[in-house]
Parts: sequence; structure tokens; C-alpha cells
Amino acid sequence: MKKHLFLLLVAMMSLQACADKKQVITFAQLPQKAQTFVTTYFDQQSIAFVMQETDFITKDYDVQLQNGTKISFHKDGTLDNVETKPNPMPEGIVPAIVMNYVKATFPQAFVVEYDVDTRKQTVELNNGLELTFSLQGQFLEIDD
Repeated sequence: MKKHLFLLLVAMMSLQACADKKQVITFAQLPQKAQTFVTTYFDQQSIAFVMQETDFITKDYDVQLQNGTKISFHKDGTLDNVETKPNPMPEGIVPAIVMNYVKATFPQAFVVEYDVDTRKQTVELNNGLELTFSLQGQFLEIDD
């Protein structure tokens, strides 16, 4: 009985070790959609590193630029998150309807983080406010 319990424990530890694997990869190993995003919006920035994180069912990618910008992508290369703190977000990343709301409501502020998921999109402003919108760009809530 003790032997079976020990083997089960070893197997569980081995699975845990394999469950979450991070490794540095080259820019060329990113999905094409992610490469296109980076070259479109951050072509003038040098890449510090590209990280691939794999677990049992998903694969995600993180790109860190020399200026501190962090970009996360899903396994298919679609955008998950962009953080440009303390710099303003490059034009074109955040949908125009969201940017128009931000500019009209908070004219002195600018976007420093953008997060999009399957149900909503969120922007963080340099003044610390976090605004949530539907995927269609309808304002939903504000968090400070």
C-alpha cells in the first residue's frame, strides 16, 4: 500500500512539473498574427525577450520590449493584453469607439493598458482609472 501511495505521489509531482512550462523562444516562433501585431504597432522598439508558456491545454505568449512594454497573446496569436506604462498606447490598438469615449470623458488622460477577452475589453488610464466596455464599445463600468 505504501509503495502504491509513493508511486502516486511521484506521478502527481511529475505531472505538476510538466503542467506549466515556460521557455524563451525567438520572435519567429510566435504565431504569425502576433508577429504582425508587434511589427505593426511596435516596429521601432527592440524586443527584450519572447516567452512561451505551455500548460495541459493552452499555450500563451508574452513579448517584452526594451522600453518595458509587455504584450500577451493567446495560442493562435490573438491579443490578450498590452501594457505600455508609463507611455501612451500606440494609436490603433484600442478600438476607435473606446478611444473616443476616453478622449471625450478624460481629455487629460491616456491609455496605458488594454485588455480584451471573450466578453469585454478594459483600458487602464495613466490616472489610475480602469474603464470596462463591451466588445462592441459600449461603456459598462469604471473602477478606480
